[in-house]
Amino acid sequence: MERLPDPVDRPAHGPTPESGVDAGVNQPAVWSLKGWTHFHWIMVALLVWGGYLAIGIVQTGGNHANIRGLIVFGCVLAFLGFWLAALAVRQRRLSREAIEGEREA
Repeated sequence: MERLPDPVDRPAHGPTPESGVDAGVNQPAVWSLKGWTHFHWIMVALLVWGGYLAIGIVQTGGNHANIRGLIVFGCVLAFLGFWLAALAVRQRRLSREAIEGEREA
């Protein structure tokens, strides 16, 4: 029996014909930081920054500090959600244009 490569060496998008794994079979996704782009790191940094601001607001106290912290963190999450949705729409449009370009060629 052929030994499969380590999950770390496997590409993030799934099995390849060279790996000896049938691409039609559902394989568990391998989570890797190799495919992360600058957008991913910026989003993580914004999430950490929003959490830092929210914790700071809660720790300063005052009237309704918990609610104000949740509002700030909620706004950061809403912004990131909107950004992810915009990127998904863009990706869908680009893939649709690529498919239409292949049909015309």
